[in-house]
Amino acid sequence: MEILTVGYLLRRTADKAPANEVVGSRKRIPYADFDRRANQLAHTLISWGVGKGDPVALLMPNIPELGESIFGITRCGAVCLPLNYRLKTHELIYILQHSGSKVIIYEQGFSDPINLLKGQTGLEKFIRIGGSGQDPEYESLLNHAPETYPSLEVGENDPAALLYTSGTTGRPKGVILTQRNVLWSCVSQAIEYRVTSRDKILIAPPMFHVGAFFRFLSAVYLGNSVFLMDQFDPIRFLEIIHKNEITFTALVPTMFIMVDQLPEEVKRSYKTTSVTKYITSGSILPVDLVRRIQKLFPNAEIRDSYGATECNFVTILQPQDLIRKLGSIGKANVNSEVKILNDQGEEVGPGIVGEICVRSPQVLKEYYKDPEATREAYKYGWFHIGDMGKTDDEGFIYIVDRKKDMIISGGENIYPREIEELLYTHEKIVETAVIGVPDPLWGESVRAIIVTKPGEKLTAEEVIQFCARQLAGYKKPKSVIFVDSLPKNPSNKILKRILKEQYGKS
Repeated sequence: MEILTVGYLLRRTADKAPANEVVGSRKRIPYADFDRRANQLAHTLISWGVGKGDPVALLMPNIPELGESIFGITRCGAVCLPLNYRLKTHELIYILQHSGSKVIIYEQGFSDPINLLKGQTGLEKFIRIGGSGQDPEYESLLNHAPETYPSLEVGENDPAALLYTSGTTGRPKGVILTQRNVLWSCVSQAIEYRVTSRDKILIAPPMFHVGAFFRFLSAVYLGNSVFLMDQFDPIRFLEIIHKNEITFTALVPTMFIMVDQLPEEVKRSYKTTSVTKYITSGSILPVDLVRRIQKLFPNAEIRDSYGATECNFVTILQPQDLIRKLGSIGKANVNSEVKILNDQGEEVGPGIVGEICVRSPQVLKEYYKDPEATREAYKYGWFHIGDMGKTDDEGFIYIVDRKKDMIISGGENIYPREIEELLYTHEKIVETAVIGVPDPLWGESVRAIIVTKPGEKLTAEEVIQFCARQLAGYKKPKSVIFVDSLPKNPSNKILKRILKEQYGKS
């Protein structure tokens, strides 16, 4: 019997849906050819001495070769490491040195950063996709490699992927996901997102991000035709939906807002009624944003998902609950358990704040080269995500805040997310973040950092009074700073670490 691995996942799809395609901006590849090319890459890597457990780095946008590389790498027992191509050189150097990668596959548009990386990391071999240069070229290597499935033993507990966290609170950590972790995530997505083999899927966010990474793998698992955007452009996004009758897509709120801000006459010129499934994740989802998504995709069921690099998504808010339970992250997915635990590892009751903890076959095997962080994350037999949350009487889960972002003022615990959610309801505020700053009397006090809508004026006193009318006195901001923009990582998460460095002094 064939062991269920990432490599077999594609092999199975190539047999069942050989004509369905992986479509990029410059080429479209039927699964039968996609499968063959993944084999050729696997044999190339084996001939170069790449073996079980070896990380192979990937530096490229969403192109079909990225998908081929994921499957080719895992078929020879190695570990795929998709790099965030928006990182600075020194950040890439850290990840490559930490991972111990010896081989990297890159798209020719990244030749300049690759040249900067040479000699500064442990990289020894380079494969170039397209263009010209001294490094061996991808297509040429594939053309000289066998097309057969590699005869290597790969087990379900062997590592398949090494993904690095976004590092919002410090150095990014390497997350080891096994073959089993990946497959269970694909199964969970297929069930909870209600995807079938007939769906046409558009992946717009970059696949170095865990959500897009698994949406691609889940699409291959089901044999969907999948369309990849190598660079996000709101008009191009609508064009692909219109031309190909896309049925399923997902955007983080920032990307959706870019689409929604297009002129109405532009949006009306594209047909979006084919979209029947839409996923959002990554940040607060105000009711106004839900209404705008519904307007753009009138036939779509909208779902909000929550998770982390360490486990993909673990909760889901289904369409029938989206408005009724707005602000909730829903309930655990079909293959996960989620509980709210206190510092003693005991489950707390409804309305009581604790840490969101998970047990699931999707959860990481370990943090790479960091046994202490692994032990800390797995206290009491549960994986601790690091977010504080609570449940309501129906068991729906609500994020209160990141554990590390909690503010303690005068002995009271204050969760910035609660204040941020209120500030997002203000008609003049487009973006906000709340941090704690040292206070000689209270220990810490609340500071709101705000981006106003273009052309709008707002004073600190107006913000403080707005909060004072709806929050307990100790929760209202004591100070307000107005800025043009908030620092974000490539996944569009606000970097509170940087905000604390810039604005965290008393």
